[in-house]
Amino acid sequence: MSVPLERLSALIPPEPPRPEGLAALIWKAERLVDPRRLLALTLGPLSRRIHARALQHGTLTQVELDGRVAAARAGIRRAGTVPLSSMPDALALLAEVAARTTGMRPYPVQLRGAMATQLGFLIEMQTGEGKSLTAAVAAALAAWTGRPCHVLTANVYLADRDAASFSAFYRACGLTVAAVRDTDPPPARSAAYAADVVYTTAKEMLADLLRDAISMGRTPARAGLGLRMLGGTHAAGPTLRGLGTAIVDEADSLLIDEAVTPLIIAQERHVPGFDAAMRVAVEISASFEPGPELRLEQGLRRAELTDAGHARLARDLGRFAPPWSEPARAGHLVSQALTARLLLQRGRHYVLDDGKITLLDEQTGRRAVGRSLSDGLHQALELVEGVEPSPLTEVVGRRSFQRFFRLFPHLAGLTGTAAEAAGEFWSIYGLQVLRIPTHRPPRRRVLPTRLMADEAQKFAAIAREASEVAQQGRPVLIGTRSVDGAEALARLLREQGVTPRLLTALDASEEADIIANAGAAKSVTVATNMAGRGTDIALDPGIAAIGGLHVIIAEANDLRRIDRQMAGRAARQGDPGSVRCFLAPTDVVFRRILSPRGQRLLQWAAGRPPWLCGPVGRLLLWLAQRQAARLGTAMRRNVLTSDLQFEGLGFS
Repeated sequence: MSVPLERLSALIPPEPPRPEGLAALIWKAERLVDPRRLLALTLGPLSRRIHARALQHGTLTQVELDGRVAAARAGIRRAGTVPLSSMPDALALLAEVAARTTGMRPYPVQLRGAMATQLGFLIEMQTGEGKSLTAAVAAALAAWTGRPCHVLTANVYLADRDAASFSAFYRACGLTVAAVRDTDPPPARSAAYAADVVYTTAKEMLADLLRDAISMGRTPARAGLGLRMLGGTHAAGPTLRGLGTAIVDEADSLLIDEAVTPLIIAQERHVPGFDAAMRVAVEISASFEPGPELRLEQGLRRAELTDAGHARLARDLGRFAPPWSEPARAGHLVSQALTARLLLQRGRHYVLDDGKITLLDEQTGRRAVGRSLSDGLHQALELVEGVEPSPLTEVVGRRSFQRFFRLFPHLAGLTGTAAEAAGEFWSIYGLQVLRIPTHRPPRRRVLPTRLMADEAQKFAAIAREASEVAQQGRPVLIGTRSVDGAEALARLLREQGVTPRLLTALDASEEADIIANAGAAKSVTVATNMAGRGTDIALDPGIAAIGGLHVIIAEANDLRRIDRQMAGRAARQGDPGSVRCFLAPTDVVFRRILSPRGQRLLQWAAGRPPWLCGPVGRLLLWLAQRQAARLGTAMRRNVLTSDLQFEGLGFS
């Protein structure tokens, strides 16, 4: 059950300080001499010995195994931690329990990952190597201490799936498990958080943490820009029972990609005259186009009026009622309206659901239920789409994800793509990245990149290749960035006599069925980034013998890690597979990030022979994604800096 209000503060530890100046430089250098790096060298041989010991436990009766598990759990509970001396025996028992309850016996590399997780590493395991089982074993070991253990996943679908998949395993370990979903009411959330192991998303847990703090009467943070989640306080008391261990699945997504904006708790606020003023701003914005009066910043997704634009707007100030007729206020409203009209795209950034706008998470392609754009941008977007605007909101709680994760006494993570951000993981979270080798040698073939002249030619080439590969009997997965792109490719495939399955935020209810059949012979699946993380596409019998799954990246992402995740759907667990990336100068990643000179070079290369255009396209994509990564790092540092400047919520 939830703890009393006066006890919650003691269960939420103070945020550890971070060094500054010369101390910060020394801190960065300490990553190279961290003693855990030496300890990591011993994990490989130790994991093989643990695996052998687990096999010996196979001769135990169920009663004997249950007795040994109960004794190990009681010993760790009394110690309040997992001593290094007890870890091998405990993991060997957990491995045997996993084998009997799930049918999956952890490989030595998975046991190595579980040990590294318990030691506080962020481990990089290649896709298909069994991160979910690794996380479950590590979570059971952490939960034996009696402190809360939270497994934070990339989306609610994965949290629900893994909590259900490993429920029998946790029960056999003497533990309870639950999932917290975005649709759960406060009573259900309180009951779920009372479990020993809780699967949920970082957004849901941080929102509950903020609501608990507000319910305790803590001073709310001042307003700031970010994604807002509507919801009041928990009138019946706090929801969480404290923070202990956080095991972050898909850690690069949660710790890096989603940390660009803070999470904000907001409540409705009536502002007289705002709706009428925003309607006027939307009407005025229709007459502006990019040029001398308007500057569009694609990378920051921001529209700004130039001096000439403000001079032109001055002639229309009389259309606004006071106080919105003041030049700065009117200019801000028009800029928001222009951002909504020119930089936010339906199917890429949001969808319309029953006359309401629902935002999409660009990194995952999923609906961002309960979130809204801040500072009047959401209302501007609603008016641009002809939807009745929702009420304005005011901030009652705010916290960055960086500060949230740093609250946990024990933080660890798993992902298939961590090496690119190893420096940021250390500087922000104090996490060492440890690469875990694959259980079997990888057999993925990366085919030459193809650069086409425009999107139409690119999509036509993709449809032809998908049709040809499917005719060979192999399954095909096509990854896109947007709903519109997925639907356009699906239409082209149907014209060629191929019936694809479509997986986007518009039909997420069929996700489990679509993924379950994506490895069938001759199947073609077109999906947004929803299929890029956490999805294990099982191949039908005989598919591996003819080449396995073929993945086509139809729309490259801003970050190379996201493309790597999509490519990782193929050639899992030693199976064969292939992947090819198709590019065009009109791709969003090039238009948003690449310099004009780079865009001209790309257009020139698009008409050249394949031996030239492919490598040029691949090089320019690498440059664009590298610049996007730098921009994201700078934005996250700014978020953390500004968050530290706001009034805290008093967790210490």
